[in-house]
Amino acid sequence: MVDRDMVVILAAVYEEVAPLLAKLQFRRASGLSVYEGLLFGREVTVCLTGPGISKPGRLERFLQQRNIHLLLNVGFCGALRHGLLPGDIVVVEKFSALRQPLLYQPTVCLSPRAAKLPAIQLVSVAGVVRQPNEKEDLRHLTGADVVDMEGYHLQCLAQKLGFTDRFCCFKIVGDAFEDSAFLSRERYFRSFFREHSLWKKMLIILQTGILASVSLYRRKKMLQQKVVELLESVLKS
Repeated sequence: MVDRDMVVILAAVYEEVAPLLAKLQFRRASGLSVYEGLLFGREVTVCLTGPGISKPGRLERFLQQRNIHLLLNVGFCGALRHGLLPGDIVVVEKFSALRQPLLYQPTVCLSPRAAKLPAIQLVSVAGVVRQPNEKEDLRHLTGADVVDMEGYHLQCLAQKLGFTDRFCCFKIVGDAFEDSAFLSRERYFRSFFREHSLWKKMLIILQTGILASVSLYRRKKMLQQKVVELLESVLKS
């Protein structure tokens, strides 16, 4: 049991928080990939949940064993409507999933910048939503603004564990409403930032295509920088 207050940051995959993880110490905890250390003067633990929360029972036990002062979910999402562009940062106020009750999360004022972010509705689904017609159908069914694979389930877990007043979900828009080309090219590129082997990185580039890889790399780095800037504003406040 950890006897000090801490900030726990939940992200689905390595690439979403790669620049931050390079500054932290890796270890395994409760069967999960965990990174610990100081970020912007605060002691933090970053936990990779996997897309859609691949090990919910282990994540629940992991959170129960910590004296959590602040629980953050950060990551990328897809836009379900026009007007949301790659790099836009939003805070989730309503969580939805197909055939599940709508959940409300009171907006927690964590910093002046966070207080100015647009509050939106998120829907969590079981897979990547690529095509505009799929996005349009999902928005029509749920009324959501953005889509991901784990936000709803993390909100449910936060409520179950009594963390509602300490939980906040931020999303960075990774793909716009009509961005199916980006998502189709992204398939092989997702593991690029996690790989340390130069040969494997080159193989990923060849599978993706050189020009597509350059475009993907630039966007991913931009999105990662948005995550860094957001967490800096929150953790320094």
